[in-house]
Amino acid sequence: MKTLVTGGNGFVAGHIIQKLLAQGDHVIATVRSDEKGQRLMKEFDSDHRLSYVLSSLNDPDDVVLTDALRTIDVLYHVASPLGGRNANDPNLIHQATGMVQAVFDSAYKAGVKRIVMTSSLAASTPEASTKGLIDAEFWSDEENPELNAYRLSKLSAEKLAWNLADKYHFQLSTILPGAIFGPTLTDAISSNGLIAQIIHGTPLPKISLEISDVRDVAEIHILAASFSQFAVGQRFIAKNGDLTFVEVAKTLKPEFPRVKLSVLPDFVVRLVAKFQPSIRALVPMLGRSYTHTNAKTVRVLGYQPTDPRQTILDTARSLKEKNLL
Repeated sequence: MKTLVTGGNGFVAGHIIQKLLAQGDHVIATVRSDEKGQRLMKEFDSDHRLSYVLSSLNDPDDVVLTDALRTIDVLYHVASPLGGRNANDPNLIHQATGMVQAVFDSAYKAGVKRIVMTSSLAASTPEASTKGLIDAEFWSDEENPELNAYRLSKLSAEKLAWNLADKYHFQLSTILPGAIFGPTLTDAISSNGLIAQIIHGTPLPKISLEISDVRDVAEIHILAASFSQFAVGQRFIAKNGDLTFVEVAKTLKPEFPRVKLSVLPDFVVRLVAKFQPSIRALVPMLGRSYTHTNAKTVRVLGYQPTDPRQTILDTARSLKEKNLL
């Protein structure tokens, strides 16, 4: 099998690449510079089955990307703009949709049929006061005032992807993870920064996290590609389980004694969020009553979720091993 993974230096993309190589696939990764490409090549013992191409992923006339896509069986579109400090920047929506447009246009020109795309639970998010289980068929409302620009970018990008899939007759599946944690393959801390903050004793908001193990997220992408007869045209929630910040802290504390179990009032969280981007992303979760179900993913793809507590421990141990704490 020959595959192309966009955003090859990313947290999720790296784990997808690792798993694809482990099962014997040939992988092309897109990166933004030769330096990042060489770094990627050093990370994996690929037996010459890994290569990279340079692409900004924002040019529908990108000849290099189109030529690379001509050689593949499956496209994993993982790359997307990051939020962080810019989570409220409306340009994120334009960037995310522009990337989907460019990549899917190139894929069409290259004759690609099968695409698995990384979306987000942000594209399946009701108002925080909504109660009960939310499944993969639920779509976020663009008018929901609780959605910042980053979350809206995820929604807009996935909606465009499905529209283009109809237009170009792609066999599309989308994967919707929540808060992604897990062992890091590089020296980048990525979304694991939240775990590092807890280890360093940051007080805890009264929030429940919908935890996604990055290894499981990668596996679900590959399962969706492998079981195309069941997965085409479907959205899959990539979630391991729910843990409150206090439960995360209690999981970590036996190995990391600096962890504190003190809880912040909601108004303090909103205040701190003005200065800490990692906390800012959590504000929409305050008072959340709903939770997403991964039942469809388990049933259709045979996915066996990792215990989220194990995910948290493996994340922390990885950060410690790589001196990222």
